[in-house]
Amino acid sequence: MIISKSFIESPKARDVEFTTSEGDRPLVVQFAASNAKEFADASELIAPFADAVDLNCGCPQRWAMQEGYGARLIRQPQLVKDMVQQTRNRTNLPVTIKIRIHFDLTYACIVIA
Repeated sequence: MIISKSFIESPKARDVEFTTSEGDRPLVVQFAASNAKEFADASELIAPFADAVDLNCGCPQRWAMQEGYGARLIRQPQLVKDMVQQTRNRTNLPVTIKIRIHFDLTYACIVIA
């Protein structure tokens, strides 16, 4: 999981957090993001090197949820929808979403139109 904000803002973070080779195919890059612009910006930067991007909506770690990442997003389906739509509008990459099963299964189901 790569933090989209640091990936966007820091060339050093990009060099340290992302490396690949020709044998890494298919390549899906997972980002933690708390808003649509950062997810789309990070996805644009990675697009030449990846086959798809994944939005982490499943990380249950306290630090991630405090930053608005991971499982915290599961309670914000409209934000997740916006994140996916902006990324799809700005890249040709497929977008996937990582989730974990929530104790209330009806709450864990996000429909992205």
